[in-house]
Order: sequence, then structure tokens, then C-alpha cells
Amino acid sequence: MVLNTDEYFLKTVMRNLTSNAVKSLIGRPHASIQWSAREEGGKAVLSITDNGPGITEAQLQPLYDQSLPSSLKGGLGLHLVRDLSKAIGCMITVSPTPGRGTQFLLTL
Repeated sequence: MVLNTDEYFLKTVMRNLTSNAVKSLIGRPHASIQWSAREEGGKAVLSITDNGPGITEAQLQPLYDQSLPSSLKGGLGLHLVRDLSKAIGCMITVSPTPGRGTQFLLTL
């Protein structure tokens, strides 16, 4: 698969989402993170899926709300993901399943 995008922006988005998944899995038995890539409708769809506790709506707010300030405690993770994704025309879809994990789909 070949993607025509800013590779550094995309790497940063993937790295931040993967880092969040790793943090959610600390101390969890049988922890798993899966990356996948496929083409769908002429677009690339990249996914990062974990089997953690599932992200909450409150935790997702920085991804959707530009008015929320970033904090030193919470970091810049989803704020940066939001801004870099927008810059490269990447749509992000999140599918959390409480107690079973989270899947982030990036469509380019």
C-alpha cells in the first residue's frame, strides 16, 4: 500500500495513538495491540486496536473539541492527533467497547 501524505504527521498520529493504547494496557493480562491496513472505497484505512478497558467519552473530548486546553497531566496526545490528522486530511473514527478495548480507524 502506498500513501500520499506527510509521513511525519502520520507517524506522529500513529505513535501517539499506540502510546495511549500501551498506557491503557499496563497491568492487564493478555494485553494486545493490533495494527492493520486495508484499502476500502479507494481510500486507505489504518487501524489501531487494543484490548484495554475502552476509552471513555470524556477521554475522547480533546479529539473533537478544539476549545479544550491541553494539560500537563493529560498531555498533548489527542490534541496533537486531532490537529495533525486534520492537516493531512485524515478522518478518525473511534469505536470504544467498555471493558473490551478501543479501535481507532484512520481513513486517508
